[in-house]
Amino acid sequence: MTQTVNLTCPVCNHQSTRQVNAAINAKTHPHLKQELLEGKTFLYECEQCGAQRVINFQMLYHDPDQRLLIYLAPGYVNNKEQTLEILDDLKNRQPVSLDNYHLRIVLSGAELLEKIQIFDQHFNDYEVELVKLLTDGIFSKEKSGETVKARYFYMDPKSKSAKIMYTTDSQQLLVDFHQSLLDFVKNKFKKELQQPQRGEFQLVNYTWAIETVSKDTKKDQ
Repeated sequence: MTQTVNLTCPVCNHQSTRQVNAAINAKTHPHLKQELLEGKTFLYECEQCGAQRVINFQMLYHDPDQRLLIYLAPGYVNNKEQTLEILDDLKNRQPVSLDNYHLRIVLSGAELLEKIQIFDQHFNDYEVELVKLLTDGIFSKEKSGETVKARYFYMDPKSKSAKIMYTTDSQQLLVDFHQSLLDFVKNKFKKELQQPQRGEFQLVNYTWAIETVSKDTKKDQ
């Protein structure tokens, strides 16, 4: 299933349209998943000046084998109620029950790629987000002069090991995904992690991790 998106080049202001995939099934169309993981799906090149940029658009990603359904909603923050109505309708139209599915909302193509990697590597995304939050302390000590714009779970193809990719104003830096922090998270947040919600769309991201840690801190006071 495709959709048409209207694009304006940020360099020369040339306007164009592009056909993009509105839904990808990883099982029936593995080549589309591969294009997604390679970053081709969200890459736009202006036909007039050749400038490249990353674009975001609504998309549904489905991996039946992992019982994973991810909805990319770039405008979710400003259109939360409308997006949730769309998702309720989507759930009702599915030919199979989603009660035992991992249902996620992501806000960007980069977050979608991250979620796919997390589940492909059989990690728990609740745990990963908490580890990312705790890793900020290590990163700030090692790179005190860097301003973090984003952080993502990343499988390093060279070392074939899990990393956290930090995006700063000037560069991208890889930090080890520490097993010791993962073990700490599993123990410290045992109660929260034992009750993962399935069958309901959730936004499990950095903000979720901050709220979870804040609730745990208040509980201990």
